Amino acid sequence: MYGKVSSLFMAGCASSSFVLSLYFWPNQRHRDDVEVIKKRFISVSFSMLFSIYLLHLNNINDFKQLHSLLGFQAFDILSSFALPIFLTSILFLGPILSHIQSGNLQFAMQLLLRIENILSPSMLVLRNYFVAPFSEELIFRGVVVAFLKPYWSPFVTCIWSGLLFGAAHSHHYLASKWNFPGSHGINITPALALLQMTYTSIFGTYAASLYLKTQCIATPVLLHTICNLIGLPDFATILESKFLMVMTVLGFVCWLPLYYYFLASL
Repeated sequence: MYGKVSSLFMAGCASSSFVLSLYFWPNQRHRDDVEVIKKRFISVSFSMLFSIYLLHLNNINDFKQLHSLLGFQAFDILSSFALPIFLTSILFLGPILSHIQSGNLQFAMQLLLRIENILSPSMLVLRNYFVAPFSEELIFRGVVVAFLKPYWSPFVTCIWSGLLFGAAHSHHYLASKWNFPGSHGINITPALALLQMTYTSIFGTYAASLYLKTQCIATPVLLHTICNLIGLPDFATILESKFLMVMTVLGFVCWLPLYYYFLASL
């Protein structure tokens, strides 16, 4: 059995294995290169297996128990999918309207094209909307939360899950600075790296809280896919428009009580 520090250490090992798996292959080209994506699919798969094995070492020998801990169980469509999607749409009301407004509905058309592409996916689509959401949520929500929740409060568990997720997203910046394999062509400023880490930490905390309530790994996977479709909110555009600022604040104000009620009602 593990205590608080040991559980955090094991959670860190699981999350680190994911990042390290991305740079396992030598002489990689750009991260969007098809061969690089295929190789990373393989190494990330081993990272998931390694993370699950770490749980097995935590005296979890029963397959059904492991299956349940990772969120693979029966789910309710309303609480596991519909309500989380509705909540997330309210929370992202400003950014969504910003995308639609700035592109004269071009963003909506692009979204439809992306969804159409999912029906006949390229390697890039597979990575962004299937493999990345599933593998990252399995590790950072499924495995990490399974390690932490027996020893930490639900609130602290969500915070740690989010922080580990945010820290893992520093790898783009570190790879470009230290010339990791596959970092060719990546140029990220410290400000952008900090913004990305902050955004992913907040998302990770939010996703973990919904996962703890639904106990269904498909919930954060779906939210992750949606956020990848929307992309990073254009905060600069939002701050330049009174309408978008009002809608962003309104969305957040409406989201808070709904979020609280959703968590309390499950």
